[in-house]
Amino acid sequence: MAERFYFDLTDGETTIRDDVGVAAIDLNDAMHQASEVMSQMQDDDEHEADAHKWMIVVRDAAGKAVTTMQVVPSDAANSKAS
Repeated sequence: MAERFYFDLTDGETTIRDDVGVAAIDLNDAMHQASEVMSQMQDDDEHEADAHKWMIVVRDAAGKAVTTMQVVPSDAANSKAS
């Protein structure tokens, strides 16, 4: 059965709360979906300069933070892939 997970964005000062969330099979599936969100942020030039400041906080349906993921700027991600 699918669970609902929420992806909040924070830079330590500002938090953009996800009130919609996504349905995921489990936390691993939610992490995969969070990785896709990070890829979209990396492709967005508006967020590129500050990407290193942002983290995704993954919350479960009860609102408990279950993990965090650092948003990696695309130039850093590309250099790791080389």
